[in-house]
Amino acid sequence: MLGAKDLSVSIVLVGSHAIRRAHEGSDVDLIVIAKGGREAEAIRTVADRLSRMGIRQVLDCKVYTELEFSRAKSGRENRFLWTCLVNGKVLSGRDITREVKLLPRVVKDSYWVHVQEVEDACDRLSAGVQFTGSCYHIYDALVTTYFVERFILNVTGPALTKGDFVHSYLGNQQETARERYYWIAKHIHADTTDTLRVATSVDSRFGSEDYAKMYEKGLSVLHLLRAISARVMEWADSVD
Repeated sequence: MLGAKDLSVSIVLVGSHAIRRAHEGSDVDLIVIAKGGREAEAIRTVADRLSRMGIRQVLDCKVYTELEFSRAKSGRENRFLWTCLVNGKVLSGRDITREVKLLPRVVKDSYWVHVQEVEDACDRLSAGVQFTGSCYHIYDALVTTYFVERFILNVTGPALTKGDFVHSYLGNQQETARERYYWIAKHIHADTTDTLRVATSVDSRFGSEDYAKMYEKGLSVLHLLRAISARVMEWADSVD
């Protein structure tokens, strides 16, 4: 990514490209630690511009300052960062791939938040409001569950891709949920994904049929999350 090397202290390739399992539809996933706040905003601006160049999302770049990274690895993003970095490939700068230690209690607590968020998403979809925010939470929870099952609970093998896992629960609603997820990722900072912040006009093109279909998928996802949450709690208690 042009200029990012000079503005950062570390750039790490993560995701399917890092483990050489990328396919034609895979985006490029990067974790970048910027030198400071101004540098972080500059990198985010370039990454956002690059991600908009194609018809679909082609670049997913998580940018942190040193302080943001320090807070994230001991907070709700602990599981996300650990999962990404455990197989990450350093492209530039400091090797941060072993700086994140998996924290069982944080994983347990953050997964329970996913359950609550999808419960709320289903309630909103049933009421016919906040389509984009609801899709974000459903898709985000499924992606988290895929990695929890694969890397923590060890019940999903590498042959099952993230996309296939998500599709098994969302079916023909997968692309809609994914597109709404990335809309949130582009327009709202990761720490402020409160669906109340999404303007009503953003959802104007979605009708009652869209809400009903996503609500049905959301219920199946909620059933899955409740079952996995119990297993995550057992795992956390056993290793803590």
